[in-house]
Amino acid sequence: NEKILNERISNEKIPNKRIICELYIRNLDITGQGTVGLEFQAKGEFRIMLSSKECQSYGKTNALVLDIGENITRFRKRNNNDKDDILASTKKHKALLDKKVKRLYWFSLDKKNRRLRYGKGPMQSLLTIFSYDFPPKPSKGIDKYAWIENLRYIAVCGISQEDLNEKSVELKFWSLPVTVDLPPYVIRHKDATLTVLETGKATVIDNLPEECQMLYGNVAGIALNTPDFSDFSDAIECSINTPGMICYEKLKKKSSTFGTPNPKRTYLRVTLGEDQGNSPGVPFVLEIWPSGHYSPIHSHSDSFAIIKVLYNEIVARYYTGLNPEDQKCYNEVIFKQDQITWISDKLYQTHQLYNHTGKMCVTIQCYQYGEKDNDHYEYFDYINDGNIIQNFRPNADWTFSEFKRLIRNEWEEYKYITDKYSSQSKRRNWLFTKRR
Repeated sequence: NEKILNERISNEKIPNKRIICELYIRNLDITGQGTVGLEFQAKGEFRIMLSSKECQSYGKTNALVLDIGENITRFRKRNNNDKDDILASTKKHKALLDKKVKRLYWFSLDKKNRRLRYGKGPMQSLLTIFSYDFPPKPSKGIDKYAWIENLRYIAVCGISQEDLNEKSVELKFWSLPVTVDLPPYVIRHKDATLTVLETGKATVIDNLPEECQMLYGNVAGIALNTPDFSDFSDAIECSINTPGMICYEKLKKKSSTFGTPNPKRTYLRVTLGEDQGNSPGVPFVLEIWPSGHYSPIHSHSDSFAIIKVLYNEIVARYYTGLNPEDQKCYNEVIFKQDQITWISDKLYQTHQLYNHTGKMCVTIQCYQYGEKDNDHYEYFDYINDGNIIQNFRPNADWTFSEFKRLIRNEWEEYKYITDKYSSQSKRRNWLFTKRR
């Protein structure tokens, strides 16, 4: 037990025994590769260790160690405090311990590319803070780092079994190392090219989680303007920009939805179908983004999603989390009309959408909880004006059938009045009468 281990370590006269004591938690799925993550609010220095044996090393056997401290972070080749066993170190602020906030720290071992990576937040290459490349395998002679291919057992140091039992520390594991990120763009199979494969700028739906694959088929072929309402987009644009019309008035009422009144921090939600109990709110949502409007930075209840741009284009900004310290985006992408993106419980979960164009944008979103999600958290969390995390229930402004009917009637009436009254003043009088 931990008491006996500490006594034995003390007898070995190894300094900082709390850090040296190894608590084994599980195995890598594939020997010599994988990614280990710990999500928690750290109280002090801790280590993540990969070993070839499931026993205390006492700092005497080869192992790989990520040692995260308040003033310095190191990669070590043995679990001790010997300077000679440090592979690399950094004092970059980003790489240091964050005692004030809950954070996901991850450690990636890549035996094929002989690379170590450490990052915070989602397990993505873009979020690598610190890395180390082992020397290439020698063409002749002994490979002094051949042992990294035999590492299998995962241990933590500086974290107690009690913390793990109480689930104040959440463990996350990937069987693969962090290498090339799955891009946010999803393309059709027929649009995949050799260049796309080489650059990794887009992916096909087959590479995404099963939940995303299921959702993709529902929206991939959807269009906004259809033969029965070919100028639907024009009608919505008119309704947004014309006082007295339904979109304009609804947006005005929603200016305080996320805190202090802010007319630009609004958008419209039109739901399709009903809540089926497997998503945060109704699974299919048409979102309408007027020119210059944006969402708060928000997360998606650990759900999966597919998003398609039906009209114009929109900017997506991605964040590592909702802490005030995380409000600088790590990636910004523009999705144009007919392009599709995705969200999983692990990747692209926290974002902000922003319409940077001079016209409105329309997207279709569809959501689903993961198969192993038994919590079904019903809210989207967001950051308010005071940098406090709050939540909102993703409700509807209208159902789709109601919205389409209202917009169509409004549009037909507007076109009739426009033809009837050539002057703007007469049209304004009509709108004033309509509002009353």
